[in-house]
Amino acid sequence: DQSVPTATPAQLQGYVLFNGGLPVIRWKQYAGPAAVVFGDATQTNTTASFSAPGAYTLLLSADDGIHAAAYDAVNITVGPAAIVSNIQINGTTASITWSGGTGPYVLESAAALPGAWSDVLTTSQATASIPITTTQGFFRVRGR
Repeated sequence: DQSVPTATPAQLQGYVLFNGGLPVIRWKQYAGPAAVVFGDATQTNTTASFSAPGAYTLLLSADDGIHAAAYDAVNITVGPAAIVSNIQINGTTASITWSGGTGPYVLESAAALPGAWSDVLTTSQATASIPITTTQGFFRVRGR
């Protein structure tokens, strides 16, 4: 099972062992909110691309034409990428940069943790410079 950010293909890795002959391998979508596109659905190791966020179940099947087909499932959760931020202090200014997520972004601050968060600014950029007015504080970034 794995989680991938929206618009990022999942790397699928399967393994099939047979005693002779070439099995028919097939990846297929079992469940999920939207269509899945496989890089090559006839290979054990391939990719899967998702057109919408949500929870998906994919099946890998192997059939040697003699025995019952074998199946294995993988659950993929597709969602927004986590936001990773960095802060640098230069004198009385905090420079905050981040990556991941989807804008618009809301930069929030709190005087203590746990504590109440207050909106500082809303922006479509992945950077902000904020004047520092106290000796202690916390920042976080929320995306859509």
